[in-house]
Amino acid sequence: MSWLIRALRIVLFVSILVIPISNISVYAAAQDREIRVILDGKTLAFEVPPVQMNNHTFVPLRAIFEAHGAEITWNQQDRSMEAVIATHVIRYSIDSTIMYVDGRSIDLGIRAILVKNRMLVPVRAISEALGSKVTWDRTTRIITITTTKSEQASAPPSEVKLTLTPDERTKSVSVANAAFVLHVNYYGVKENLFYTSLRLVNNDAKDIKLSLAPGDKQIKEVISKATDPLPNLAYEDCTRVRYHDYTDWDGDLIRVPEFYTDSECTSRNEAKDAAFKEWQKKNSGLREAGSDTVTVRREIQAADGSLSNYVIPANKSIEFIISSTNINDSKWILKGSYFTEESPGYQVPISLEYTINKDMGLGSYDVYFTNPIYK
Repeated sequence: MSWLIRALRIVLFVSILVIPISNISVYAAAQDREIRVILDGKTLAFEVPPVQMNNHTFVPLRAIFEAHGAEITWNQQDRSMEAVIATHVIRYSIDSTIMYVDGRSIDLGIRAILVKNRMLVPVRAISEALGSKVTWDRTTRIITITTTKSEQASAPPSEVKLTLTPDERTKSVSVANAAFVLHVNYYGVKENLFYTSLRLVNNDAKDIKLSLAPGDKQIKEVISKATDPLPNLAYEDCTRVRYHDYTDWDGDLIRVPEFYTDSECTSRNEAKDAAFKEWQKKNSGLREAGSDTVTVRREIQAADGSLSNYVIPANKSIEFIISSTNINDSKWILKGSYFTEESPGYQVPISLEYTINKDMGLGSYDVYFTNPIYK
């Protein structure tokens, strides 16, 4: 009997040892599992996986801001960024714990870190500063972010309307919980021509189709693209020579040269010339020194000055320059509408009313507005 008791004690002792080891293994496996970040039901993909440090989870800066619908401008000199979300402007320096939202300072309590040449920021602090709710599930290692856009019930779209004056030439408006945002970057008048620059942002998961009413105007789409390779410009010398033999009065043979142009060669040169002119149309525009990216403008309006069902892709933005000679009145009005694929039968009206005078000028946008158009 004593041997049985001893055996049971050994089994019990082994069990006591095994249970904690098993628990430790499960915990270690959970710790090894990659952290997932879900924003409004969608799992975010990162170039650098989330990193935990000092009870904070860090994720790539650009990815988390863009997931919130921000458009980012990065300043390499002072290692800072500016993000635009709907009508809000956010400024943040990676060397500081302070983030500014519409000029209001928010202390995040911790700085960004550098991992594999990527800047990572604290996901909870950033998301909560942007108005989102954040929860952490230790068991599944999932961070769930719920934005204010997701929390709010989808309000029916209303009219997109802006009124601008010479003292307020830049303005923005958003509708449907910032699913659609219209920015008037600037406007002005020069040499009896009205100009305005618009940026339209589609933060929706569905494409938007935009239409603008007919009128005396040009609508130029602004596109940034990589410069196309130059075509072959090695022109050929198309002059040819052929000889004619004659016999003079004395019976001597005389060879007379005749110069002519080879028509096939001329056609090849003309084709090269046409290819170069086409390249110019597609690649002439504003270009930064040392960059192969060029900003070109292309007219996209119909003959009556209208625009019909122009597609703004989901989660993309587009930029237009609109010009008009119709400045007889003190007001210039742009009318239009848009609809989403989800509700093609519901047109959201657009109305922009500009107060103008002929001496207001174009300010710093002069070159931007008046650069040549390449179709």
